[in-house]
Amino acid sequence: MKINFTSGMRSMLLMMLFFLTLTTYSQILYTQNTPAHGDVIAKEDAEFGGGAISHVADDFEVPGGQTWTITQIDLPGRYKDGAGQYAGVTVIFHKNNDFNKPGEVIFNRTILLSNGQTNFEVPITGGVVLEPGVYWMAIYTGIEDEASNSWYWKSTDTVKRNPAIFRSTLPLDPDVFNWTSVGEVYSHPDVDMLFTLHGTSDGVAAPAAPYDLNVTSIGSTFNISWHDNSTNESGFIIERSTDNINFTAIATVGSNITSYTDG
Repeated sequence: MKINFTSGMRSMLLMMLFFLTLTTYSQILYTQNTPAHGDVIAKEDAEFGGGAISHVADDFEVPGGQTWTITQIDLPGRYKDGAGQYAGVTVIFHKNNDFNKPGEVIFNRTILLSNGQTNFEVPITGGVVLEPGVYWMAIYTGIEDEASNSWYWKSTDTVKRNPAIFRSTLPLDPDVFNWTSVGEVYSHPDVDMLFTLHGTSDGVAAPAAPYDLNVTSIGSTFNISWHDNSTNESGFIIERSTDNINFTAIATVGSNITSYTDG
């Protein structure tokens, strides 16, 4: 889902009857997207006692003065074996408890996805509304052929707030049952998980519009440049029109990008 904030800037090339518009979009509420340095198993896992449901959870914070509606979660991962046949992804949101671990469950849903994806893009129909505070997101995947498939959630050694934690319904020991850091379970340094939360937020201003949109052409190639006037955009959408009324998106570039070549 993309929430578009139109910059209101359009550049017209009269001799070509060709129009361009530049749009900023902001859709990322929170992201832990540093380079992956490993991964952690997150599935209904036959390797842990013949059918244990292993959860991995990581925390994030909704800042004061904001209310988030999460509509999509991106979960980078990989398959250990097989072609990746799975029944879906179960997403659980917890409130933080007094011990800085997952507490009250406020959302629990299994979302069916098409098979063959390694990096999950999980849509949340209706959204998850979160008031300011600290939350934990836990996931596990339903693998159809556990004997030959395992999905691993990618991790990073850059830890924000509390490190990622692990839980199993058939615990390796009592501590694991009550949530234990991934590092302790697997005997390596603590890690965080990679994920991105998309949606909308009350209390966050739209990115400021870019300005000074310039277009030059060489034959059928158009070089577009602009000044980035905001610090909170997640990218720019470039659209094309032949009548300056109906516009079609032709490209999306990332944040802090200030040029594009069309042609």
